[in-house]
Amino acid sequence: MVNEAKNFDDFYQKITPKLEEIEELRAVDAAKIKILYWCMLVGVTLCILLCTFLPQGEGIVFGVSIVFLLTLFGMIMERARKISTKIRPLFKKDVIRKLLDYFYEDVRYEPRQRMNFKLLDKSLLFTKKVFRTTGDDFTECCMGNTYICFSEVQAYSRSESYFYNGIFIAVKFNKSFKSKTIVIPSSNTSVFKKISLNLFGEMTNASKVKLEDILFNKEFDVISEDQVESRYLLSTSFMQRMIDYKRKVDKKVSFSFIDNWVYVAIPTKGNLFEARISKPITDKDFIRSNYEYFQLLTGLVEDLDLNTKIWR
Repeated sequence: MVNEAKNFDDFYQKITPKLEEIEELRAVDAAKIKILYWCMLVGVTLCILLCTFLPQGEGIVFGVSIVFLLTLFGMIMERARKISTKIRPLFKKDVIRKLLDYFYEDVRYEPRQRMNFKLLDKSLLFTKKVFRTTGDDFTECCMGNTYICFSEVQAYSRSESYFYNGIFIAVKFNKSFKSKTIVIPSSNTSVFKKISLNLFGEMTNASKVKLEDILFNKEFDVISEDQVESRYLLSTSFMQRMIDYKRKVDKKVSFSFIDNWVYVAIPTKGNLFEARISKPITDKDFIRSNYEYFQLLTGLVEDLDLNTKIWR
């Protein structure tokens, strides 16, 4: 398997020298931000005291204090921007890129790129049409015999309303199938979802599939163009692996099987795979959180056994 014999402690030891270099740069500017922050707190305290004991001049004191505090706030934000601009590319190159190389083969990593919105639309995992996307950390790689690409992505509708943030994954599936099958968490399913797929012309005669696995039916709803093929695709062992993977990522993960590709959407909060400026870069738990997330993505191929060619 691809991530056999991988060990976090070994990886952390290898990148510690680079982490220390980045941390040295971060710490200098972070110390300056801390000084400015304490100045702001002192300024707020003085403003309160002066307004309390000099009631006749409180208007002037308040106005001067506001200007002073806004100036300090602007200085803090500018310093934070400079830290981010300085260490962000180093973190991407010396940590994220090395994590990718540690787990995957033939890696192409583009920190400023993201998945094309057309691919998200093609997956049929969203009830709204994707008009545009933002995001970063686009990665193409191989895991054994399997091609995979993914990125962090935010999806927007035509009205510019934001409706999805997370990881989107596309995997070349080593099985052949003609119909389209969607597997989404039961709580995300609605009659509109099924109807919209038919109305938009993306699926032909889509209907809900009832499978024999009771636990799987509780976790997921399956919508497919072909009841027989979807049951052939979702074998008992494969359904169990999908349940296990959903529990492992601990998110409302969705899958679709279209044109011999598996698409996976994993909603997340916040911005992943980024350097932080308020705490040490060398913190082992921080690096472990990035490591474990890539381990989960790697596990997609292993847990779902996507390297195995079952159909011809």
